[in-house]
Amino acid sequence: MFPARDKDMKSRNRILVLAVGLAGGVAAQNVFAAASLYGQLNISLDSLDNSTDSALNISSNSSRIGFKGDIQVGGDLAGIYQIESEVRADTSESGNSNRNSILASRNTFVGLQGAFGVARVGRFDTPVKVIGRQVDLFGDQVGDARNLTRAAGGINRFDERPNNSIDYTSPERAGFKGTLLYSTNVDTAATSTNDNDLLSLGVNYAQGPLFVGVGYESAGNATAAQDDPNIIRLGAYYDLDAWRFTGLWQTLSGAAADGSQDEDVFGLGVRYKTGAWAFKGQVYQLSADADERDASLVALGTEYTLQKGLTLYAAYAGTSNDDGRGVTPYSEGRSDSLAVAANGDSARAISLGTIIKF
Repeated sequence: MFPARDKDMKSRNRILVLAVGLAGGVAAQNVFAAASLYGQLNISLDSLDNSTDSALNISSNSSRIGFKGDIQVGGDLAGIYQIESEVRADTSESGNSNRNSILASRNTFVGLQGAFGVARVGRFDTPVKVIGRQVDLFGDQVGDARNLTRAAGGINRFDERPNNSIDYTSPERAGFKGTLLYSTNVDTAATSTNDNDLLSLGVNYAQGPLFVGVGYESAGNATAAQDDPNIIRLGAYYDLDAWRFTGLWQTLSGAAADGSQDEDVFGLGVRYKTGAWAFKGQVYQLSADADERDASLVALGTEYTLQKGLTLYAAYAGTSNDDGRGVTPYSEGRSDSLAVAANGDSARAISLGTIIKF
């Protein structure tokens, strides 16, 4: 019955499906058009020596690709998103066993941005880590300051990009901006408690040639017998014409109830730019409360910018260890490294690299 009506309904349904499909396609096209593609390839040829072994390696140093964008909601309110992935330019494997895949292995999030500030949910660098990245002259190269700052206390819980994170960044006021981050747990899946959580707070001042950042971070510990470690970090740089002067201080405590793992790190750096050339150096010292646990890091390097987005660099870095410590200058921000140095041994690295940013 009613064959004409059925035919009309089918026709209307087809038109409705087509209209919805076209609208969805236009919306998807608009969102995609708003996204920007970006990335970085940092590849180096390195001679590494840990006083026991030496080798020549090719390393991909925090190379990445991603896209990001915003979707305007109305007024000054916008939804923001970013998906950033590690690129292993020297191999096809992920260098971190905690990652299930290379896709979205770096700063990845969704959030809202407006006059109130920025709120995000996902996986991204802590405010304390960001302060260190701002003042490190050898980030993602041999001599990266994290070779000492992450070694402090021997717990490797800081300078991280924790899982399951939510953060809020305030609007900038007179150069000041603050960020509060909470990770419900740093594991890759839900847990029955939040014992393995992390709290990080950072306040930065950036105005003209001066940057100053101070941060506090506390890492929960799932092991009841161990205290919750915490860290305080202060970083700064000052630009004076062609010169940049950098400094960092951090203190770590609470990793052991008796204070035996309390450790401080101090660092100073300087960079000078002339034309397309830049010359730089930095010195970091790890000072431990425990005997024979100190270490030092020295890095020297030069960079030459062929054009915007294309830089060549050369760097030398070395670590010196007390009898109870064995850090190297090439363990952080890189895909390939030798084993840690034996306690008391020195380690060295010479690196020639290229950075392409787009």
